[in-house]
Amino acid sequence: MTKAVINSQKALYDHIEGLRSQFNKHKYLRVDVKTGKQRSNLQNASLNLWCGWVADTLQEQGLTFEVFFKGGFQVPWTKEIVKDNIWRKVQIAICGEESTTKPLTTHYPKIYDTINLKLSEHDIHVPWPDKENQPKNRK
Repeated sequence: MTKAVINSQKALYDHIEGLRSQFNKHKYLRVDVKTGKQRSNLQNASLNLWCGWVADTLQEQGLTFEVFFKGGFQVPWTKEIVKDNIWRKVQIAICGEESTTKPLTTHYPKIYDTINLKLSEHDIHVPWPDKENQPKNRK
């Protein structure tokens, strides 16, 4: 049996019947059950957009990201630097997952709130993207 998403009583019943059939045929099953929904496609798109906004804002505020290599040099903020060095670090601390595809949908607000609190120490607030707060000059 392949991976399945069970999100209705019918899907549950069908999956149980499929498992029963496979067990009767093979007399051995390995089942991995996970609960909670992983991040949505919208959350993924919002994360990438938000990381770009944060990078732009940090750059505009003159806050630098220093990379130490041969005495150290500064590089401009990028969406990838924000995602890898801010979002991912907090994500690992909150839910223990390194890949941004692994957290549950419920983890995303917790990660965002933690980072937003830290940004506020620098008088920075970058809202999470939604239909109401997508500035026209930010892409």
